[in-house]
Amino acid sequence: MTPGNAPFLPSVADRAQRRAFEALLALQRAVRHRAAGQPHIVDGGALDPDITVGLRVLGRIGGKELDERSVADARHALAAESWLFAGELADVANVEDVVLDGSSYGAGDIPARLYRPHPRP
Repeated sequence: MTPGNAPFLPSVADRAQRRAFEALLALQRAVRHRAAGQPHIVDGGALDPDITVGLRVLGRIGGKELDERSVADARHALAAESWLFAGELADVANVEDVVLDGSSYGAGDIPARLYRPHPRP
């Protein structure tokens, strides 16, 4: 197992899962929508079908939940999932530091960063 701060080194199985996921996302959008099944509703909004497909992929991979793992093992699992779902880097036009009002959640101000893409032609 990789220590918490070491870079993630994918196994042959990890590489195969990533190729399968990339192939799934390369299908036509209508096919991906069918693969996603019923819309996944979170806080009253439907998740994008590609995200729903990703969640289904994660569900099939299995394993313990993050809160059932040691800190090092949870970090490794997050690194593996991040690597599995990583796509092309976004072409970011600008980055803005913002503050979100978290008072309704008892959190006070929440610093955040807003990334804006370049406008589409």
